[in-house]
Amino acid sequence: MWAGKVYIKPSDLMKKIHLLLWCVLLTFTMIDKTFAQTVSTEGRAFWVSFMSVSATGAIQHQLFITGKTSTTGTVRVPLGGFITTFTVTANQTTVIDIPAANAQVSGTSPNVPQNKGIYVSSAADISVYAVMRNNFRTEASVVLPISSFGGTTEYIINTYRPTNDNAG
Repeated sequence: MWAGKVYIKPSDLMKKIHLLLWCVLLTFTMIDKTFAQTVSTEGRAFWVSFMSVSATGAIQHQLFITGKTSTTGTVRVPLGGFITTFTVTANQTTVIDIPAANAQVSGTSPNVPQNKGIYVSSAADISVYAVMRNNFRTEASVVLPISSFGGTTEYIINTYRPTNDNAG
């Protein structure tokens, strides 16, 4: 096939078209991925709780709080009597220990709401991570800010029902 004064073999033309199509497909795939994450982990108000676990030894409940800017805030269990303030230095992590009596939702009363919610508030945007540790394991969760729930006032925690549960 002639293109101007340069001869392009049909096999070379097909390779170039094939490469161009792959580049276009890859570009659209990348654009889709960049817009997929619309929920931010940063905010100024958070609710979190720790589920009960079967463990030997003491269980440590902690909140890891970080932010892009320095700020102050409060961690409280409104119906449990626990309250503490914190200071976050920009790009550093502040660790808050939560007493087990105020933190851990007990599994002794299934389907009964418990007043163990932990409320974290701050003057500037922060990110919060919940960490629970004991002798043999560590569990961690990213805590999403209230603003990421779209204005709803009801929060549901999905868990599994153990096979050895005798609660009925």
